[in-house]
Parts: sequence; C-alpha cells; structure tokens
Amino acid sequence: MTKRQRATQDLTLIAISVAFIAVCSYISVPFLSGISFTLQLFAVFLVAALLSPRQSLISIFIYIFIGLIGVPVFAGFRGGISVLFGATGGYLIGFILSTLVISLSVKFFGNKKSVTMLSMLLSLLVCYITGSLWFLLISRAAGSTIGLGSALWVCVIPFIIPDLAKLILAVYLSARLGNLVRK
Repeated sequence: MTKRQRATQDLTLIAISVAFIAVCSYISVPFLSGISFTLQLFAVFLVAALLSPRQSLISIFIYIFIGLIGVPVFAGFRGGISVLFGATGGYLIGFILSTLVISLSVKFFGNKKSVTMLSMLLSLLVCYITGSLWFLLISRAAGSTIGLGSALWVCVIPFIIPDLAKLILAVYLSARLGNLVRK
C-alpha cells in the first residue's frame, strides 16, 4: 500500500468513526424509571478497540471539536462549549482517556478478547471517575453541596448495567470486525 493510499484509508476510517460516534450519541434507549442512556460510550469503546491509537484519538478529538464549535453531535442533539463546561462535560474528557487506555492496551498486549475486555473495564472506570469528579466540581461551583456518594448515585450507579452491556457488545464486535478493519 502506498503512502497516499494509507493516508486515504486513515482519513476514511477516522471520518467513519466520527460519524459513528455522533450517530450513536443520538440513539437514546430508555432504561429504569425514566433514566435513558445513549450508545455514545459503546461507539467510543468500539472505535478505540478497532483503530490504532493515533486514528482513534484523532477520531475522538475531531468528534469533541466539532461538538465544541456548535455542531449538535453530543448526546441529546447538543453542541457548543457549554456542554463541555456543563455537568456532564467530564465524560467527554473521559472519552479521550478511555480511548487511550483501550487503544494502547490493544496495541501493546494484542487484540485478544481478554485484553480488550479488561482495557474497556479499566477505561469505563476512568470515564466514571473523570465524569463524576467533573460533575462534583461543576455542581459545587454552582453552589450545590452534593457529596461524592450522591454524585455516584446520579452519575454512575444507574448506568453500570447498560454500560457493561455496551462493553460486552463492543468486545464481541471488535473481535468480529478487527481483522476486517486492520487489513
């Protein structure tokens, strides 16, 4: 493959990945007692597992950048810098860290299901920590006295089961699609 063909392939994979994450952020699935979740995290998991660290990080950065300039690609058809500086903005930052964890783990330890699953579990924990700490910071800056336990109850606990389901689906699909994407 020539350098130009490789660049075209990289650009295509990155563009498809950005679009995939955006589309998955629009898909909202109702869960327990009014709580709904999107497939945004599923898309982040899958992109990070399938692409190289460079490709997956560029995809996440482009996705966040186009959202920050106002294109409504974030969950709930939202966009703009206010989303990053809102209560859930830490999860967007968490997506970057999650992508790093998964893509580097797969690169250095191989794309075995066990590696992918463990790296996704670790990245989910990283995303939860980043998002919850951000939520606390923003809430307290707005004058709330919310504690860590309450923040976890709002930001993490209702999403554990759906996020684990997304993780399992991403592990399965990355194993099935891995060789096809990496060719």
